[in-house]
Amino acid sequence: MKPLGVLALLATAVAAAGWLFALGAAAPTPQAPPASAARIVSVAPSITEALFAVGAGDRVVAVSDYCGTPPAVADLPKVGGLYNPRMEALIGLAPDLVVTLDSQRWLRETLARLGVATATVSMNHPADVPAALERIGAVSGRGDEGRRLRLDVERRVAALLRRVPDAPPKRVLWVFERNPDSLTGMVGLGPKGYLHGLIELAGGHNVLQGAPTAVPAVSAERVIRLAPDVILEHAVFYRHLGEDWRRRASKPWQELLGDDVVRQGRVRFVTDDSAVSPGPRLPDALGMLIDVLHGPPGADVR
Repeated sequence: MKPLGVLALLATAVAAAGWLFALGAAAPTPQAPPASAARIVSVAPSITEALFAVGAGDRVVAVSDYCGTPPAVADLPKVGGLYNPRMEALIGLAPDLVVTLDSQRWLRETLARLGVATATVSMNHPADVPAALERIGAVSGRGDEGRRLRLDVERRVAALLRRVPDAPPKRVLWVFERNPDSLTGMVGLGPKGYLHGLIELAGGHNVLQGAPTAVPAVSAERVIRLAPDVILEHAVFYRHLGEDWRRRASKPWQELLGDDVVRQGRVRFVTDDSAVSPGPRLPDALGMLIDVLHGPPGADVR
């Protein structure tokens, strides 16, 4: 095919999709948030929690597919995931503000071309969260509440950090998913990111911090080589297995590390999603991790 033909096909496909910036056009200038947004769309769970925490929940008209906190979001329209928003549904709600994470550049550029105002926050590290909460308050017309929430979170975090002992950090392996009946299909927490920073703040050392990917695959043999002091397994998604899920999920660890491993606290199941959701619950997540790493052993982390 001649080069001109390739370019013609590409131009046709791009025009049909409606995303002309794919040809390399300059990014549009985002519209500034309105002075008082009345119809807000949130495209991430952390943003949704923050909007409700500053008292702007009555202005939220839609959230992402994965927003579940607070319970009031259950009845709100859903507009897709973090990187695959349903644009027709989002635009059809006529928002005057869409609040995004800094990683969602594509969405912001698309919304700017469509004349929709956006505001951006970063929550890539626990240190980013207080400022993000204050900004969300400001752009949603709840500036005073946002400032108060920032100060409260900073105060609580400072108090918690005083509980972290002056000792070598505990070696931590965080497992996001696996086959509940075996140690196959394991995916762990790699370097960087909010949860990685949270573990470090709590006096831990992520044993996968040298991994080349954000969510590296982990084998049973690698667990032995890594020799973590504590294995934290994100067990929120085990609930569908029924009341017996703890016994099923514990058995593979017991077979690998010994019968008493769960009872002794070397493996802990995290049944609360606060640790993986940046936002107002940062102090709760940090306190939980400090208790796990430096407190008495226990069976589960709630």
